[in-house]
Amino acid sequence: MYNLRKLFLLDPSVTFLNHGSFGATPKLVFDEYQRWQRELENQPVEFLGRRYTGLMAESRAARQQVEHLTFALGQFGKWMRRFGVELGKEVDQPPRNAWPNNASPFLTE
Repeated sequence: MYNLRKLFLLDPSVTFLNHGSFGATPKLVFDEYQRWQRELENQPVEFLGRRYTGLMAESRAARQQVEHLTFALGQFGKWMRRFGVELGKEVDQPPRNAWPNNASPFLTE
């Protein structure tokens, strides 16, 4: 199993049973956040006065793509559970009854 602890800035001497309520920021996200903050602090007038509108439009477009992907993955997960495929486990070959009838011509023996 992959150790996710090293992806966060959490104190390694503390065992967290649940940090879902407050959540720790992954190092990669925190580093990117700091990069943006340094850019803002370096030239605040340029950043807020000239680039803000374009940056916010880019951010909204990226968020919308993530929302669409999240919805699609959720629908896929529902479909997989409906046909008895356990998520989180490796599946060499899904059960034959997991495929809709019209998909059977695409399956090989």
